[in-house]
Amino acid sequence: VTKLAGTKSASKAWKRYYEPDDVVGIKINTLSGRWMSSSPELVAAIVDGLKSAGVKAKNMIIWDKSDRELRVAGFKINRKASKDPRVFGTTPEVNHEKNIIMYESIASRLTRIMPVCTTFVNVPVLKHHTMAGVTLSLKNWFGAINNPNKYHFDVSSDNFIPDLNSMLFSASGFKKKQPLIICDAIMAQYDMGPGYRSHFAWNFKGLIVSSDPVALDRIGAQIIERKRQEVGLKSLADTGHEPKYIS
Repeated sequence: VTKLAGTKSASKAWKRYYEPDDVVGIKINTLSGRWMSSSPELVAAIVDGLKSAGVKAKNMIIWDKSDRELRVAGFKINRKASKDPRVFGTTPEVNHEKNIIMYESIASRLTRIMPVCTTFVNVPVLKHHTMAGVTLSLKNWFGAINNPNKYHFDVSSDNFIPDLNSMLFSASGFKKKQPLIICDAIMAQYDMGPGYRSHFAWNFKGLIVSSDPVALDRIGAQIIERKRQEVGLKSLADTGHEPKYIS
């Protein structure tokens, strides 16, 4: 984050992206269990970074789709505002908004967590997806709606993912802030994702940090493509699952 911000200290870097009075939603990805989800250790480091910017722990919410998936990924549920960040999923207690939000090709009910937050840290994982090609920062927001399954048919060539991101971060009436994306690429997966498959996982041992989700996803897709080439697999385009939504 310091390198991205071009500052000499981590505190100054984090202050460039977040204000002390922000309510920060840390959107993680816990679909794939302990080994291929946003790691608790990385999230703890992000919490420390936010604290250095003056954000209070009680104003941080670490969240994803469900309490169950959070627990399996190694997170302890905490619903009370205290000295520690709150940690919980949309289900079973928070649920989704009653009203449907419509934007271009998207018609969904949004998690009730998002309107509470003023800004976000997006924490995806570097991994392959059997339908979308890759699942990184843009697709991570499928965890914010009630019906992601509706948009998984031919997802690589449709506008579902771009439209959802536009709805959340560009459309008037709801526009939110996403100053930082910190992609967990410590352990990554190059095939048979998004569920964890040990045979296709490798220790990339890196992080991808950006303020531009499209740029980050482009770089992440290139890393996965290079790994596939290295092990002798077809390119994503040759498998019919090129992540065209990034373009």
